[in-house]
Amino acid sequence: MLKKAFHEGKLLKVVVGLAGLMLISGVTIYSLSHIEKGKAEQIMADAEAEVASVYGNMQSLMENAKVDGMLATINDGDLESAQLSMNSAEVSQLELSGGSQSPLQQELNAKIGGIEEYNRLVPAANRLQSQINDLTEKVERDPLAPVVSNQLVALEEELSDFTKQVSSSEHLFIKDFFSDRYQPQVEIVKKNLALYREAFNQVTELKTLAEKLSVPQDEFNEKASELSATVKQLPYSNGNKKLQEDIQLASREYEKNKLALEEKKGEEEKRLAAERKKAEEQKVREAEEEAFPMQFVETSSDGFQTTFSRKPYGERYEEIDEIARKHGGRYYYVPSSDVSVIFAEGRKPLAFLNYGFSASVKNKELFIDLYVHYTGVNREEASELVSNVINTGEPVETGDGGEASSKLWIENNKLHYDAW
Repeated sequence: MLKKAFHEGKLLKVVVGLAGLMLISGVTIYSLSHIEKGKAEQIMADAEAEVASVYGNMQSLMENAKVDGMLATINDGDLESAQLSMNSAEVSQLELSGGSQSPLQQELNAKIGGIEEYNRLVPAANRLQSQINDLTEKVERDPLAPVVSNQLVALEEELSDFTKQVSSSEHLFIKDFFSDRYQPQVEIVKKNLALYREAFNQVTELKTLAEKLSVPQDEFNEKASELSATVKQLPYSNGNKKLQEDIQLASREYEKNKLALEEKKGEEEKRLAAERKKAEEQKVREAEEEAFPMQFVETSSDGFQTTFSRKPYGERYEEIDEIARKHGGRYYYVPSSDVSVIFAEGRKPLAFLNYGFSASVKNKELFIDLYVHYTGVNREEASELVSNVINTGEPVETGDGGEASSKLWIENNKLHYDAW
């Protein structure tokens, strides 16, 4: 009995001891678990703070980036430190949670991923921005240079590739930031280039109008003035200067071509006038040839034939023939003789010439011109002498009847002048 009681008391002590030991172990485990959880939370808090700092730096870089400026990347050391902190925090959380991620972990991992993608995109973005800036500078220097169009094509291809990279991003802030950053800049360049191409085409058209004189000058000047005003509104001074010079050149070309055309018309009018004059002279010559043949033969009533010719000869032939033409006749002579006659049309004699000459009073003016030619007196004096002879019938004689003598007289209404 006593033995049984002893055994029962001993068992109770063992049970009580085991219970105490289990209680102490539970308290210990609880304390240790609580400590580990606190450490994990602190590690996560530190990681959150570090990620937030790096993410904030990235946001600051993005917010302060100039529209056409280069972008800066997040420092590799800072990013790596944030990544390591996040890795440590995740390890601690995994030991406590058994593998599941908390919403905070997901948020921080998303931020880390966004930072990493930002750093990956920045070099391509900066290359694109560099190309945009380079093209913009070239356009400002000379928007009409052929290389500009080729470079724009290459730039648009580069922009298309970059846009595809951005559109595939899982991060909304990446899309928001990069999607509208470069396209507007390229569109401005394209728009300005299109304006200059249009202006260039209009200047080319203006040059064509100047070359061909296709429109009246008032209309041309109005087009040139309107185009000049349009060019003044374009954004690049160098391109404007070149276009304005071309407009002025076209205006000068119009003036030059107009003068040349007027001169050409004047020359054409002169040529046509000369042709008309030549044709008229030809008609006159033909008429003269018909009225005054180069040679003809007169047959007298007794059958004696006399040949008359107007083939030029001698020093005074042209001078006397000019006098004859003035009075509607031509000067003929009998070859191998001293006899010559001024005939009117129809072979009517107007004056006879030998060592002197004679003509009817009705051909007084012809007689006076011949007198001036033969004697050398002026026409006024000759006219007065001839008129006196006609009016008085009295002759006018010079000399003593020997050499170097002359006589101006009238008989049967016919004037005579003899010189010997």
